[in-house]
Amino acid sequence: MASSGIFIQVEQVDAKMLQEKLMFDYVFIIEEEDDVLLTFLNERELNGDFLAKVYGLMLMYYNMKMKEGLIKLGSDRELTAKDAKDLYQDGEKILKTHQKVFMQIFSERNDSLWFLRKHYWDLVPNNVVTIHSYPSFEQRNRLSRVNCQHDTTSHTLSNLFLFAIHVDISALFLSTHFHAISPKYQNQNPQIAMKSLFHNATLSINHSHRIKTSSIDTYNRHSLQFSPTNDPQFRKKCQLSIKSVLDSASIDQYFGLTESDARNPTLSTSFRIQRHRKPNQTVLEAQTRVCTGPTQTKPLTEEQAFKVLDTILRSAKGELKDEEEVSKAQLGAFFAAMTIRANAFPEPTQWSEGERRAMDTYWPHLIRALPSDILFLADPEGSIMRLGNSIGPQYVGNGSYEMRLVGALREVLAGGHLGYEEVQGVLKDVLPLKSEHGTTGTVSESLLSAFLIGQRMNRETDRELKAYCLAFDDELGPLPVADVKSLTHYGEPYDGNTRFFRSTLFVAAVRSCYNEACLLHGVDWMPPKGGITEEQMLKFMGANTNITPLQAKTLLEDEAVGFAYVSQREARPSLYSLIEMREHIKKRPPLATAEKVQQYVRATGKEAIVAGFYHEGYEEPLLMLMKRRGVHAGLVVKGEEGALSMTTKLRSANASKGLPVNYCSGFRSLNTPPAYDVDGVSRENFSFVVDAKEYGFEPSDTPRTDKSVSKNIELGLAALQGEKGPAYDRIILNAGMTDHLLGCTGAEDVSTALDRARDAIDSGAALNRLLSYIKISHKVK
Repeated sequence: MASSGIFIQVEQVDAKMLQEKLMFDYVFIIEEEDDVLLTFLNERELNGDFLAKVYGLMLMYYNMKMKEGLIKLGSDRELTAKDAKDLYQDGEKILKTHQKVFMQIFSERNDSLWFLRKHYWDLVPNNVVTIHSYPSFEQRNRLSRVNCQHDTTSHTLSNLFLFAIHVDISALFLSTHFHAISPKYQNQNPQIAMKSLFHNATLSINHSHRIKTSSIDTYNRHSLQFSPTNDPQFRKKCQLSIKSVLDSASIDQYFGLTESDARNPTLSTSFRIQRHRKPNQTVLEAQTRVCTGPTQTKPLTEEQAFKVLDTILRSAKGELKDEEEVSKAQLGAFFAAMTIRANAFPEPTQWSEGERRAMDTYWPHLIRALPSDILFLADPEGSIMRLGNSIGPQYVGNGSYEMRLVGALREVLAGGHLGYEEVQGVLKDVLPLKSEHGTTGTVSESLLSAFLIGQRMNRETDRELKAYCLAFDDELGPLPVADVKSLTHYGEPYDGNTRFFRSTLFVAAVRSCYNEACLLHGVDWMPPKGGITEEQMLKFMGANTNITPLQAKTLLEDEAVGFAYVSQREARPSLYSLIEMREHIKKRPPLATAEKVQQYVRATGKEAIVAGFYHEGYEEPLLMLMKRRGVHAGLVVKGEEGALSMTTKLRSANASKGLPVNYCSGFRSLNTPPAYDVDGVSRENFSFVVDAKEYGFEPSDTPRTDKSVSKNIELGLAALQGEKGPAYDRIILNAGMTDHLLGCTGAEDVSTALDRARDAIDSGAALNRLLSYIKISHKVK
């Protein structure tokens, strides 16, 4: 099997062979400068898992040399403080230099840092490390006496103990099974390649697939000396076994890592941007109740209201710091919600008596502590607060942009609506947000967050939604046009799945096999759910997730791929800049609907848009936006969690009221002109509930993933490998039914459409498409 880059197929791992294979290259550049090591590592293009293991081998090499020196000194004479200090400093000097180089590579590879820590913890049950290779009890006592007699060397000796512990963890680490894969590999066996996408796969070294060596790879490897643990003399000296329980803080300190560095790439929650400030949880919980619609709002109890207002007052006085501080965006969203409820909501969702008593108690204090923009939001017309004078009627804001926003807010806070141009004007005035922490630089964060949540609470009109949907179409210039006969744009909810299998990425791989090109779009992480997204899965599998729309066009046209993913970060940076503010708003703003109906690439052939929804009443606005986009067909699906995937699960007797899961509604253009739609385009409209059982699928529960990116990938790849089960059925159902409902060529009959999707999987074509995407995504220009 030919290979390019790094691809190691493994069944059994021999520690010495592994050392020989990796350390052979490494040991000859130990004395070289930083840039030599950096070049050495970058040339190998290792994935996160394997790069972490190479780092572990580097540590093991130094630890081993340190321990050899320790034992040698301890055998000859009693160790002195100077012995220990010299020994430690000699090794530490080079070690720190090389750690710096590794960290330079890791700085953009948070997955590597996580794997680095994971391999040193998960290998030993309950974080207990058993040390079998350590100096004798007598030698240990000598070290202890040195430690007691020379306080200045206690840190040095502690590090020597830690080094010894890490040697043995490294030995355990070396006995585990692992693999490496480069984005540039060439593999003719997709099943083996699929396994290599998992970081915990059981593989083994095959000597025919050598790691690419540098020009210095000409030395006799038999001259290398590795771990002495097999030496009988060494075993005789290492009689003591002890147990040491280490906490993660000590490991992180040793490696120079922080919790944010060691991000766990298997969980969707770890993809949250670490530099973003977290909102105050007390106020955020209150926002969950009050920053919602006229019928969904739940008034706060008196106790809750007092607690929230007390938190806001203490924050305004500067008594709360860091994550406890209530952000400006939170203040804007909370007080805007309270005002809209007082002005425009029906009586059951207006202020409770407890909320009124709490506000009467705290308002005289808040009016002296809060900034003027918040005071305006809390009482814009001077008609809500019963105590104190209101500055609301006189407030105009600062600067022309803020003045426009304040004028729009007066209408929104009264429960009113805005025109298309007004909404677009506000959005283009303030976006993208400029600062590191999402401040606008042109208008108050509080005012912008109030605007976004206020429009959602008032239930956006079609004009307002169109403004959000189309506002930044020209942000990066004209859209690229792909030369494909059919292109489907997938609009999954950007905040992902938290409970159930997310299948759209794998559906796209299937549909691309028979020339139904698919363009997926989304983000790495999005509130409020912070669930599994396509970007997380692709990143975890090693694909390039920084694809531009122009590069996506190339992938769509590539006969080996036929689908692409574009991040909002690359296509609409203005909208992406709102992610931190959206976390502090808590509830979904109008953008949560509008961003699902985007076209980042156009097509020479027919285009269609598919989007998911959950809340009844948004299916028609979504279809309206699709028609406004001018596509040939549109489909909205009420899937589990609001995703666009249909399920094979039977509807529960106690299912929620409203539209059932698998409800579909849409339109498709007709070749023959019957009656015309309102915009003069000939369309066939439809709406019905898909019953998977009618099409031969056995009822089954949707697989749970519970925010596990790796579990979602495992289910999807197993299905693409042909493993029958709920995930396999779900992918086929969604591919075939989407083809049929959109009116795709060759899918006029549902059974035929489903068979075509099934063949794409069973033939291995769909898996090949996904593997090709991972490889080619790194090569597109």
